[in-house]
Amino acid sequence: PEMVTASGLVVSTWGREKVGKTHLGLTFPDPVFIFNFDIGFRELVPKFPGRDIQALDFILDDPSDAREVARKLIKFEQAWFWALENAGGGSLVLDTATQFWQWVQVVKLQDVKDRRVKHEAKKTNVDPMQIDPDLIRLYPYDYSAANIYYGGLLRRALWAAQQHGTNTLLVHRCKEVYND
Repeated sequence: PEMVTASGLVVSTWGREKVGKTHLGLTFPDPVFIFNFDIGFRELVPKFPGRDIQALDFILDDPSDAREVARKLIKFEQAWFWALENAGGGSLVLDTATQFWQWVQVVKLQDVKDRRVKHEAKKTNVDPMQIDPDLIRLYPYDYSAANIYYGGLLRRALWAAQQHGTNTLLVHRCKEVYND
């Protein structure tokens, strides 16, 4: 059997705004496909003249609209898989993976709520439109579909690192800590 040696990297970076996380991603090997969920990377591009940096923008008008997020998530998947197959030793930068994870949660948890609304409507023999989805309780295990989805994308990045030498950087932003 042919031995495959991992030559690409899958890296996750975390920090406050404006500390250099995206800048790091733009130093990765060309071509760099930046999956832009943020608005800050364009100011950095002039610092890298002659580099092959391709932006794929995924900015939403309303990030809480599950239907809009679901449509954009499908476009993201198509672009992500295409870039992993075609980067050929280049790099993918998910900026920010924090915002992307929020998208995944919005879509996958809305699916859970929709199923529970239908179940509750059937159980109580009422029209589903009479049930407020915001009153549907979510449990820790409801995140399993989101975790599986996100994990699948990361496993695909690991595969591309091993097979093609493709690099992936996940940029995570700090969030405020909430006290009781």
